[in-house]
Parts: sequence; C-alpha cells; structure tokens
Amino acid sequence: MAKLDYYLILEVKRSDSRETIKKSYRRLARQYHPDQNPENIRAEERFKAVVEAWEVLGDPERRRLYDLFGHRASGQGFPGYPGPDLHPIDVFDEMLKKVRDDLKRRLFRRRGSDLRIDITLTMREVLLGSERVFELPRVNAAGEPVRRRVKFTIPRGVSEGRVLRWKGQGAPGKNGGQSGDLLVRILVEQHPIFHFESGELVVDLYLTRKEADRGVSVAIPSPWGARTFAVPAHVSEGDSLEAPLLGGLDKAGNRRSLWLRVHVADSDRPSPDFLADRERLENYVRALHEGKA
Repeated sequence: MAKLDYYLILEVKRSDSRETIKKSYRRLARQYHPDQNPENIRAEERFKAVVEAWEVLGDPERRRLYDLFGHRASGQGFPGYPGPDLHPIDVFDEMLKKVRDDLKRRLFRRRGSDLRIDITLTMREVLLGSERVFELPRVNAAGEPVRRRVKFTIPRGVSEGRVLRWKGQGAPGKNGGQSGDLLVRILVEQHPIFHFESGELVVDLYLTRKEADRGVSVAIPSPWGARTFAVPAHVSEGDSLEAPLLGGLDKAGNRRSLWLRVHVADSDRPSPDFLADRERLENYVRALHEGKA
C-alpha cells in the first residue's frame, strides 16, 4: 500500500521552514497522543504516522533525500541518519509540564478586590438619571499604579442607600484571576421641596382651612417645571393627592406621578412655622417660573 506523503501527514507545505513543521508536529502529536485518546486505534495509528513523518522531515539531510526520492529514500541503498532532536516522549513531558503550570495558576489565582465608592446625586439626577465619570485605580503592565477615567450611566429612579454594581471594574486579579467589581452606594442630596416616600416623589402642600374646605387651584412644583393643580374640596390633614405624569421617570422612560401631601392650618390664623413652609414652597414655584430653580 502506498504511503501517504509526509508533508500531508504533518499538514504543512513543502516550502515551509523546519520551525513551522516542528510546530505542526507538536500540535498533532499532542492531539493524537495515546494518553489523550485511550483505546482509540485510529488515533494511535495517526500518532505513529505523525512521528514517522517528523523523524524524516525534522532531519535536514533526510528531508533533502525525501524531497528527491520520496519514500524510496528510506529503502535499501540509502544511508541511515539519526532522528530529529524531538523524541515522542518529549511531547508527553511537555503535556505534563503544561498541566502542572495550569494547576499552579489555578491554585494561586486570586480575584481582585472590589472598589467601593459613595456618590451623592441631586434630586434631579435621581429622577432623570445621569452620567458620572470615575477615576479608578489600576496597575499597568510594569506593575505601576495608574488611574483610569471611566464613564458610567446612573439609571433613573435610584434610591437612597442603593448599591450599584459594575462587574469587572474593580481591582485587577492576580495570576489570571478575575477583576473585582465596582460598588457605588447612592446618597441623595437633600432637597428643600421634594422628598421620597416608599419610592414615590412627594411634595408637601400647605393649605388654609378655607382652601381645604372649599377646594382651590394652586401652583405646584414638578421636575418638569411649575404646574397648576386643582385641589378638590374637603381635603384633610395627611391626605395624598395624585398629580399624574408630573413625577420622575420609570425604567422605561415613562413619567410617574407626583404626590401632594396635604397639610392644613389648625385655624384661620396659621402658625409661623406653617406660614414659613408655605412661603418656601411658593418661592420655589416662583423660581421655577423664572428659570432660577
């Protein structure tokens, strides 16, 4: 039976260098080594053919004779030559070394530590979302500490105390370990008018006793500017009135409701604190009209 061409066996071209042929031999020897393919007769035969081809093509003089005479060069009448400098056992030793190195890396692999940052958002940033640029510490290829600037999007509707996590943006791992995460805890800047209750945006509304009994049209603040709201008659202290579409945005970008928490003066002559709170609200609405808030 005619033998298969050694160059085809090693999956190389006749013009390839010895180094290229050697790389291909190593790859194929690993692939078809009996230890990698137990009880696989076809793999064992392929391994033997790969080794035989390398014993010829790996030796410059034997390769020269093979190029001239083909497989006849190994027959009677042609002098023998020592084999190449890579014996099949070297492949097995190399595989063991690779396994040991991989195991060592896994044993000493360490995940990078998490980076923890606190940021304070304005009420508008909480309601509408924002972008922030962080300077994060890193280690360059020379092992020197450096800093890098990374932009992150803060989603709308985040609440006080919530922790946002960005995977892989923390300190780098060691020995191939994963990088840690960036953890950002949200703090919300106190606002003179708006506040959150159970995740809903709330404004305190101050009414006289007469306004609460009869109903009144009042100017109210919202993230979208000043608006007019019709307060129904017979509201009481602590009532919550809904102003649809005047709150912040939900995750889908739709407007939520603004809630008005009713405060009613105890008598026809409100207390100084009540009047001061009402004046603060009116001044803020006026500032919205003037574009100063």
